[in-house]
Amino acid sequence: MHNIYFGDRKIVLTDDVDKVIADDDVKAILKYSNISELRQFVGNFAQRAHLTVGCVYHHDLNALLEQFKTVFERFIEAAGGVVYNDRNEILVISRLGVYDFPKGKAERGETPEQTALREVNEECGLTDLTITGKIAETYHTYKIDESLVLKRTHWFRMKVESAQAPKPQTEENITEARWLAADRVGEILTNTYASIREMVGKL
Repeated sequence: MHNIYFGDRKIVLTDDVDKVIADDDVKAILKYSNISELRQFVGNFAQRAHLTVGCVYHHDLNALLEQFKTVFERFIEAAGGVVYNDRNEILVISRLGVYDFPKGKAERGETPEQTALREVNEECGLTDLTITGKIAETYHTYKIDESLVLKRTHWFRMKVESAQAPKPQTEENITEARWLAADRVGEILTNTYASIREMVGKL
C-alpha cells in the first residue's frame, strides 16, 4: 500500500481494497484498468477539496505505482534523515513555520543514501553522520507553476556521535534546527505535513 498525499488529503494505492475501505473513510474509488481513467481520477481528486481520501486498486501494486507516476508531469526523487545523537535526541527543523526533518532532491547519479547524508549536512551543518537503517518511503504532490509534481522521499535513520550544534541553512528557508528528546517527537506532529506524520509513525 502507498499513501500519496495531496496536502492533508491522500490517494491510497493498494492491492487490498477491502482493507483500505475498512480503515479509511474513502470518498472516491477506482479499479485501475487504463491510464486514461487513472489520469481523470487523479485530476478530479486534486481539484475537489472535499474528497479527503481516494483509493485506486489493482492486483499488481508495483505496476500500479509505475502507472500512477506517469500521470504527473514530473516525478522527483528525494531523500532525508532522522538523526539521533548520543543523548537519544532527534534533529528537527522548522521550514517556513512548519516542523520537518532535513531532506532534499537527489542530484544526478546519487543514491538515496548519498542524497540523505548530503542534505542533512547542507541543511543543518552536521558531519560524521552514519546511516543505521531505512525508515520508509513517503509520497506527496505539489505544484510547480501549473504542473502537478509527484515526489518520493526515501527516509533514513542516522546517528551522529559528537554533540554537534546544528546550524539551520537559512537560504533554504530553515529558521530553526534543534535537538528534541525522542520521546517528545509527538509535540511537532500538529504542525507538520501528513507525509511526515506517516513517517514518524514508523520510527
